[in-house]
Amino acid sequence: MAPTLAEVFGSDGIDIAERINNFKWNTIYDRGGPNAEYLHDGLAPSYGTLNSESIDDLDEAYKSVLTNNTYLEPAGDSIDRTENLLKGNMGYFNVGANPDNAVVKEVLTWWNKLIADQDVLNSTINSQAMANIVSQSGAIIDMSQQFWSKSGAHEQKMLDIGVLRFPDVSQPYFKLYRIKLSVRVDMSRTIFPMGDLGGITGEFHSRSFKPREAAIDQLEQDALNSAVQEAEDFFA
Repeated sequence: MAPTLAEVFGSDGIDIAERINNFKWNTIYDRGGPNAEYLHDGLAPSYGTLNSESIDDLDEAYKSVLTNNTYLEPAGDSIDRTENLLKGNMGYFNVGANPDNAVVKEVLTWWNKLIADQDVLNSTINSQAMANIVSQSGAIIDMSQQFWSKSGAHEQKMLDIGVLRFPDVSQPYFKLYRIKLSVRVDMSRTIFPMGDLGGITGEFHSRSFKPREAAIDQLEQDALNSAVQEAEDFFA
């Protein structure tokens, strides 16, 4: 019997975009001081347009590897990027959660450069969620001056997620990626002549996979049919 979405991804199997856009960003780092609250998921799904109807349009090779992942091989090179958006003005990010704010737009431009993958951009943080992240980042930077020492750099995680992107007709491949966002504050004036620095740091790691054609071709038709049926049941 094929595993269900709940068995693979936990009790809800909620798409990562929904998790991100519904997360309460203002719960990170309250007035009581630093805490460990941030959006973390070791492996969350991203379905694209895939559902119980659209899976019928997917090639049988992709259906079979949904339940036989040893039949995958890398498609292209891995991607590893790190970008920082740090400012000497410690109040720079202390803005309201308005997507039209100039600071939010600057962070969105930085975010687009970090990810540089339209499918991932469409499937993760929307403009309102980014506005909420920027607003809370400003609050964390502001509060950090009370709780963090001036002896070097400090970070508060905002988001750390691993995502499995399922193939669909428009994006016919599997993609595994990880995104990390943190608020970074450095109040060590001996390091930076311009004074304190505060802002957002980001990491993006991604690798795409496709069916290993030689392995798929060696499958008996009954085994292929069984794998296809299990994949369809996965989204039933």
